[in-house]
Amino acid sequence: MSPLIRDWLAAHGLDHRLHEHAALKSFEDLSAALNFPPAAMVKALVFVDPAGRCILAAMPGAAKADYKRIDDAAGVSRTQLRAATSEELGETLDAEAGGVGPFALGGSLLLIDRSVTTLDRVYCGTGRVGSTLEIDGSAWLAAAGGVIGDFTKTS
Repeated sequence: MSPLIRDWLAAHGLDHRLHEHAALKSFEDLSAALNFPPAAMVKALVFVDPAGRCILAAMPGAAKADYKRIDDAAGVSRTQLRAATSEELGETLDAEAGGVGPFALGGSLLLIDRSVTTLDRVYCGTGRVGSTLEIDGSAWLAAAGGVIGDFTKTS
């Protein structure tokens, strides 16, 4: 687990369970290899705005992002928002590509899709591709401090 995420969990007093496993990066790989409910798996897509701030969009693992809504929430146009590089993930979020957790670290903005706000348990990235975090959904949501909205495509 990333030390930044570990420290964030401790600072917010959140109980959690760490599941260690082989390096898995995609939702499909995680779903096939692990016994977690797919509907409770939350991924975080990471973008960077013109000022260099990371924008994380937390959504169900199987969902497709609605980039227009993400752009609007971030206050920039699509041409100004780009995917974060592996280096930026490491520098700002202390995360590996495929292992990003839905946490507002390093001054980033967290956008939380409304569909994950009712989950009892959340299974998400730890910053590392070899582990998954299990956390109470309502406790994560209360501590996350993100912007809730509709950030996934509906069809």
